[in-house]
Amino acid sequence: MYANAKGKIAGYETGKLVDWTTPDFRSILLWFGITVVLFFCAMIVYKKRKAEIGGFIGKNNVLNFLCTFTIGFYGFVLAYSFSSTYIGKWPSLAISCLIFAVIYFVLDIIFIRNLKLFAKGLYKLPIHLAAALLIFAFFATGYFGAASKTPKIEKISK
Repeated sequence: MYANAKGKIAGYETGKLVDWTTPDFRSILLWFGITVVLFFCAMIVYKKRKAEIGGFIGKNNVLNFLCTFTIGFYGFVLAYSFSSTYIGKWPSLAISCLIFAVIYFVLDIIFIRNLKLFAKGLYKLPIHLAAALLIFAFFATGYFGAASKTPKIEKISK
C-alpha cells in the first residue's frame, strides 16, 4: 500500500484505490499473551531448579540441544536465502550446511567447555543437520508439492 498524489491509498500490485482499514492486531496480541504465559512458566520452572546450577550455562542437555539446533537452523536458512540469489540451489545448500556445522561447533564448545566431551558428542551433528535438512525440504518444496496442488474439478464440492 502507498498513498498516491491525492492522498488516497493504492495497492502496490494493481495501483487501484482501496479503502483503508485499521490493521488487525489480534494475532500480535495473541502471540504477546502466549509469550507472557511462557515467560511466567519459565520463571516458575527456573525457581524450582537447584540453586547450585542456576547461574551456569550448558548444564541442561535438552536446552543445549534445542538452542544449538535453533540457532544453527537460523544460520542455515539465512545462509541459504542470501546465497541462493547469487549461486545455484545445490551450492547454496552446501554452504548452508557448512554454516550450520560451524555454528554447531562453536555453540557446542561454549556449552560443554570440555574438548573430550565435545569430541564424544559429535555424533549429534548429523542428527541436527538431518533434522534441519528435513525441515528445510518440507518447506522449500511447498509441503512436498501439497501447497501447489490444484484439485480436480470433480472433487470440489459446492
